[in-house]
Amino acid sequence: MDSDKHIANTKKRKVSSSVLYSPPITNATEARQNRRRLLDQQRIAKRGLPCQTTENSQCGHFTKEYIQALKASYPNRSYYGTPDYECRHCKAIFWYGERVRAKQRDGTIVYNNCCKGGKIDIPPYKPRPEPLSTLARFDGDHTSKKFIKNIRQYNCLFAFTSMGAQIDKSVNDGRGPPLFKICGQVYHRVGSLLPPDGSPPKFIQLYIYDTANEVQNRIECIKDNEGPHQDLDPAIVKDLIKMLDLHNPLAKKFRMARERLANNKNEEFIIRLIGAREAFMALQYPLLFPFGERGFQIGIIYNGVNPSDKGT
Repeated sequence: MDSDKHIANTKKRKVSSSVLYSPPITNATEARQNRRRLLDQQRIAKRGLPCQTTENSQCGHFTKEYIQALKASYPNRSYYGTPDYECRHCKAIFWYGERVRAKQRDGTIVYNNCCKGGKIDIPPYKPRPEPLSTLARFDGDHTSKKFIKNIRQYNCLFAFTSMGAQIDKSVNDGRGPPLFKICGQVYHRVGSLLPPDGSPPKFIQLYIYDTANEVQNRIECIKDNEGPHQDLDPAIVKDLIKMLDLHNPLAKKFRMARERLANNKNEEFIIRLIGAREAFMALQYPLLFPFGERGFQIGIIYNGVNPSDKGT
């Protein structure tokens, strides 16, 4: 009796300490198969062995039938439901699982990870300017669908800064899903205003150098690092240039720098991004922040608090 209880407790400890995925058990045969898969995964994790892909298995030793069934059910099933709840104060949308507590006396679902229950004011983002508003519609026309399909490339066309990191590419050996693995810190870099002699302009330089051929320069600048660019529409690029020149204050500042350089070629500029600047996100993702809005803000004061009393 005591021996059986000890075995049961041992099994419970083994299962609870495992962080590896095991499909739900439906019968004795599947239970044995799942235990075998779990032991294989533990062996691979412990020894650092690569996953072996065979004709009848995938990485993680799940059968093709299991993977196909999972893929078939995914588009129509969400394990977390839909984000049907809204903060009563700032109108942020959230899932039921993100609630702070189940409900108040009036039955309202409570969520405060946005504005802390109305304690701070978060101004809403402005509506997207045209043509971005039309291009970004999920139910838009053929042009919108092509834009959304290549939206990452389009954003790279207009990014002011480049992203830097020590990237480990050895993990993408074709035997599993693609990974982006870095060592250390991801950072954003801003280069010189003008490219070196004989080099094409990139990132911030595209707002200043050879603007007569700006559309083609922007499309050409990503072909080496961001894959094929044949699907990029020059007409869309031209319209987005006009949009940013009209609405984005960061673009306007660098256009002014272009004029100053044209009038005084010997003038020197030094550009630095120091500390946790709110413009980091807007510089890297201009199509997410077309008005150059703050990507984040540090030290927001609670409503009803005098800023002069901060720290007292």
